Amino acid sequence: MIREKMAQGEFVTVALFDPPEEINNSKFLQEVEAFRDFVDAIMVPDSTNEYVHMSPIIPCMHLAQFNVEPIMEIAYGRRSEKAVFSDVLAALSVGIRNIVFVAKNDDEVYIEKNILEVIKEVRKMVNELDFSNSEERINLNIGLSVNPLTEERVDFKEAKEAGVDFITAFETYDPGLIFDILHRAREAGLYVIMKIGVFTSFNQAKFAHKFIPELSVPEELLDKLSNTEDQLEEGVEYAREHIKTLTELGADGVCLMPCNEPKAYEKLHNILNLSA
Repeated sequence: MIREKMAQGEFVTVALFDPPEEINNSKFLQEVEAFRDFVDAIMVPDSTNEYVHMSPIIPCMHLAQFNVEPIMEIAYGRRSEKAVFSDVLAALSVGIRNIVFVAKNDDEVYIEKNILEVIKEVRKMVNELDFSNSEERINLNIGLSVNPLTEERVDFKEAKEAGVDFITAFETYDPGLIFDILHRAREAGLYVIMKIGVFTSFNQAKFAHKFIPELSVPEELLDKLSNTEDQLEEGVEYAREHIKTLTELGADGVCLMPCNEPKAYEKLHNILNLSA
């Protein structure tokens, strides 16, 4: 489990894969097969854009069946509290043991309670489940997703008290913001996984820069990718330098996105192992 690895001081690597946009899971599973040897877990987000995606529960269920540790996101702002509880129960029933709650969305519809209040009640619900027919209690690891660029400074100590185990933070190249997230998390006793972009082509990075502002693609990286013949190597090297900075600042792991190039993961995997 990633939580146990972080507790032992191991740096974890997570890959992010969007859930399928169709009922066929074969392509998703083929991509996972190409990446599984280079990451500790795979995170499946919850309706990341305007396109309709499959619920992350099913892809995560398949990951668990294939002995790949899944991390499922739940966007609370797009669900009622009751729907959140239903999703958590469904996730637990199919072997999912890592759930990340997104702290804030631009299209929040259901805001019945503060996200930390919901997490506290989820933790209480899980603790009170009937385990009379089970050999052991379910150990649910709860994460909280925050965006350092837009976050309204979630109180991490309150998050810990509510039942949060780790933080996942969106991409930022600002050392001050990174240090702020890591410092507050350390004080609260929380682990931190930083989401970072791994761009293997100029067109990919340019698209993300224009249409996915939360990925925060630096102009410096765009310049480097536009002026090199080996864009994959340049993108991996830039990601490696950023990961080095994150490890020096005290991050417990990284979530790599939105790369779908196995060679990039293999290169980063080898680099991180050598560094370790």
